Amino acid sequence: MHDVTLVGLGWLGLPLYHHLTAQGLSVAGTVTGEAKWASLRQAGVNAHLWQASGQAAPWPDELKARTLILAIAPGRQDDYPVKIAALCQQAAAAGAQQLLYLSSTSVFAHQGEKHEGTVPDGHEPRALRMQAAEQVVACCDIPRKTVLRLGGLVGPGRYPGCFLAGQPAEHGQQGVNLLHQADAIGIISAIVQQQAWDQTFHGVAPDHPSRQAFYTLACQLATLPLPQFTVSDRPDKRVAGQAVCERLGYRYQVQDWLAWLTQLPAAERRCSKRG
Repeated sequence: MHDVTLVGLGWLGLPLYHHLTAQGLSVAGTVTGEAKWASLRQAGVNAHLWQASGQAAPWPDELKARTLILAIAPGRQDDYPVKIAALCQQAAAAGAQQLLYLSSTSVFAHQGEKHEGTVPDGHEPRALRMQAAEQVVACCDIPRKTVLRLGGLVGPGRYPGCFLAGQPAEHGQQGVNLLHQADAIGIISAIVQQQAWDQTFHGVAPDHPSRQAFYTLACQLATLPLPQFTVSDRPDKRVAGQAVCERLGYRYQVQDWLAWLTQLPAAERRCSKRG
């Protein structure tokens, strides 16, 4: 039995896999594409070809672990909560003792102050899917569960200037709620290493410059067409991510987004496909 099984070796999951293995943990991971699976196996990654479904099939022996980390983005899948429920049922039957579910701050509506005790109040389809998945996790038979709601993720291969370059964009006065990949990995590692179960955390950097200031600078630095922002009177949405500092002693690596943009090497300001 592994220490950790990581469901989803994607943009976040793969570097997280490498980080956890470097910490001395035995880790297995899953991918859904055969070409990627073959490439990762050739590179020495303990990857397995497997896909979540709504069927409560037996959990594969090669994926059995004490701790399960779910890093599956919901996309536009209406049956996403059903898949999460079946996956949790399979893992629980196979002996998983801890579950870390990577959720999203999109569970919240686009206004107001949000902290770990705030009841999710989003009404958009993605918000409802994530809320349903969180409920599935809370009720599953794995004994100990923690939910980590991640802010908008940026980092290698996800330069934020590429997201809105040359496009009309709303709510320019609202603050951003972002998280760097390195901080996402650091927070997840802290939860696993400190056994911080039966809790809810937010992974959101403590700096919230306005969307207009942040994305305009990102485009300027990369010589991309500037986004065209509109201003609205919608109240600001600000997600607090301080519980990881207070409970886990974690210190965010990126605490000033405008400085981070300015200090990035030119090579990291290129647009590439997200994934």
